[in-house]
Amino acid sequence: MKTATQLGIGKDRNQMNLPLFIGLGVLAWLIGVFFIRFAGTMFFVEGSLWLVGLYLLTIPVVGLTIESVARIGKLSRLKTLMAIVIFNFTATLLDAVAIAWLPSIYGLPAPANLLAAAWLLWFVGISLYLSFMMARSEIFASD
Repeated sequence: MKTATQLGIGKDRNQMNLPLFIGLGVLAWLIGVFFIRFAGTMFFVEGSLWLVGLYLLTIPVVGLTIESVARIGKLSRLKTLMAIVIFNFTATLLDAVAIAWLPSIYGLPAPANLLAAAWLLWFVGISLYLSFMMARSEIFASD
C-alpha cells in the first residue's frame, strides 16, 4: 500500500477545487431535501415497495453522480474518491444539522424522517464504496 505522499495527497492542492466539491455537496443535499419533501410520502413509508425500488435506483444514480463529479472536476479516480469524500461530508453534516434542529424541513412525520435519513446514509455509503472501488488500483498500485 502506498503512503499518502506517494498517492499525491497533500500535493498540488490547486488541482482539488475544494469550494467546488463543497458546493456540489450542498447542491446534492438541497436536491435530497426537495425530493424527500415532495416525494417522501410515497417512498418513506414502512414496508413500502417503492422504498425498495428507491434503494435499488440509488445505485446507478450514485454511479452517475460519481462520474459527473469526476468530469466536472477533471479528476483521476483517486482524486474523484477524495472529491466524493468532501461532497459526502458536506451533505452529511448539513443533513445532521437539519435532522437535529430543523426536521420539519423534510415535511414528513418522525418515523418517515428516519427512513429518509437511512436512505441518505445508503447513498453516502454506496458512493464511498463505489468511489473506493474505482480508485483501488491507484491506491494499491506497486511502487
